[in-house]
Amino acid sequence: TKLRYLKTSLVHFKDKEGRKRVGVLERLLEGGDFERWTNNFQHSVNNPTVEAFIHWSYEFTNGFLMIADVQGISVESADSKESYIFTDPSIHCEQREFGSTNLKKAGIQAFFDRHVCNEHCKSLGLTEGGKPKP
Repeated sequence: TKLRYLKTSLVHFKDKEGRKRVGVLERLLEGGDFERWTNNFQHSVNNPTVEAFIHWSYEFTNGFLMIADVQGISVESADSKESYIFTDPSIHCEQREFGSTNLKKAGIQAFFDRHVCNEHCKSLGLTEGGKPKP
């Protein structure tokens, strides 16, 4: 399975009133139906790959952050393996501000309150309950 995020470009522009604005551009997602597997709090995933990815993001960063609000498309790659292209993530992090969708500890806890490790979590060696490895 291959997971990736779309590359983005930061753009600066002026609105109709001449105020400076900042935006993000991404290419159009094509090749699959757009899906929103989670939002930044409910975490009703119903996809073991996506759920393990969220869990992995927390452990890989040693508990510093968690990628949330996973959405995008699922496509079959050239080698007939499932491939995901994600877009527009939210990040939960207690120690930094990542915008209004950062629910910090409450968002991280909400995920682990509902998460049951699956075969992908186990194959990645992730810790039951999401405690970062020492």
